[in-house]
Amino acid sequence: MLSFGSQITYTKKDKIQLNWSTFIGTDSPDSTRKMRYFNNLYGKFQLHKKLRFIVGFDYGIQQTGKNSSNYASWLSPVIIMHYSWKENWALALRGEYYEDISGVIIETPVPGGFRTSSVSLNLEYSPVNNVMCRIEGRYLYSMDEILPAQGLPVNTNLFFTASVNMSFGAWLMK
Repeated sequence: MLSFGSQITYTKKDKIQLNWSTFIGTDSPDSTRKMRYFNNLYGKFQLHKKLRFIVGFDYGIQQTGKNSSNYASWLSPVIIMHYSWKENWALALRGEYYEDISGVIIETPVPGGFRTSSVSLNLEYSPVNNVMCRIEGRYLYSMDEILPAQGLPVNTNLFFTASVNMSFGAWLMK
């Protein structure tokens, strides 16, 4: 079975970018094929040279079984504020919610499925154009005790991560 996607992007100078991406198809083998329809919609809004917002919404449905007329859905709204106070430094604040009651994308052992909110704050430093260092603190809250913490399920979780990201695309094309 063929799968395909699309993307439509509208950009107005460097101030606004609107994007709608879709996927139609399956990620299952033909013997158990479940059709999936997925939409990702977001907008980037540059309010000031130092401040931008991203607002997005994902929504998908998938057949509950091969050739079924029943569908299960999942969704995820997100909002991100990104503030660059110096050329190489930035802060980002992100809030999101993820709901997958039927366990299409994220399976859980509870009847209510995966219903989790999160907020994160990260500090970004870019010493050169193709390298970004990030430290992030993230807090998750779930309606049920499904989040892992020291081997036990809980409904809240706070964790910190650090990463170094490198991009080679533009460098390789030179």
